[in-house]
Amino acid sequence: MPTLLTIEEAAERLAVPYKSLRRAAVQHGHLIRIGRAIRIDADMLPDLVARCRQPVGQG
Repeated sequence: MPTLLTIEEAAERLAVPYKSLRRAAVQHGHLIRIGRAIRIDADMLPDLVARCRQPVGQG
């Protein structure tokens, strides 16, 4: 069973702003919706970070 985090919990773990994480999760298809609840699988956070990684000076 996956560990599902709220956007706020995941943003706190990664030390990034809530809105930035939500935008990245939507862009890369990492959001899970169950009814009105929106969650991120904790095991997918490393993949999301890897997809968002940019070389210094690129963006």
